[in-house]
Amino acid sequence: MELKLEQITPLQLDRFIESPEEAYEWVMDDLLGPYTEILANLGETERIVAQMEQTLKTLPAIMQKEAERSLLMMKKQFGALSDETKAERKRYPLYKEWHVLHYALNGETEASDTLISQAILGGREIPDVNGVMGYGPVRYLRAEEVKKIAQALELVESALLPSKLDQEDAEKKNIYLAHTFDDPAEWEHLPELFEGLRTFYRDAAERGNALLIQMY
Repeated sequence: MELKLEQITPLQLDRFIESPEEAYEWVMDDLLGPYTEILANLGETERIVAQMEQTLKTLPAIMQKEAERSLLMMKKQFGALSDETKAERKRYPLYKEWHVLHYALNGETEASDTLISQAILGGREIPDVNGVMGYGPVRYLRAEEVKKIAQALELVESALLPSKLDQEDAEKKNIYLAHTFDDPAEWEHLPELFEGLRTFYRDAAERGNALLIQMY
C-alpha cells in the first residue's frame, strides 16, 4: 500500500469534482504509465490496441463501457495525450512510509482537524463511482488549504521525527510498518522524507495549486 501526492491546478480540480470519471482517468493514466511505456519499448503498443478494439466488438453490451474506458486510457498512454496531460506532472511519492511519517508528525492513526494531520491523510473524497481504486477514493485539498498546510509544515523540526516513533504505541494503533521501529537505522531517512514533503507543499502553495492524494 503506497501513497502519492500530485499537484493540479484549481481549474483541473473543479473539473474533476464535477466529473469524477475524468479524475480517475487522469489518475489511472499515471498508474498505468510505466507498464505502457514498457510495452511501447517492446514495440507492442499498436498490436495490443488493435487486439483490444477487436475484442471490444465481441463483448456483451454490459461489459463494453468499462472496456472502452480501459482502451481510452491505454490509447492516451500511447501518444494520444492532451497537451495538459503531456505537461510535466508534479508528484511526491511517500511510498510505503506514508503512515509512519503521518504518525511521527501527529502520533495518531487517522487524520484530525489539525493542519499537520491534513498534510498526508486529509482532504475530501472524489467519488470512485466505478471502483477502480483498491484502497479508497482519491482525496483532494484546495489551493487555499494547501497554503495553510504549507505554512504549518514550516514549523516542524524534521530532525526530531525519528524520536517520535514509539513501537509499542504504534503497534497498538496499527500503524503500517510499526514492526520495523525496533531498528533505528530503518528510519534515519525520515527527516529527509519529510523535507521532501515540505518542499513539495511549499512549491504547490507558491504556484497556487491544489493537491490530489491517492493511495494504491
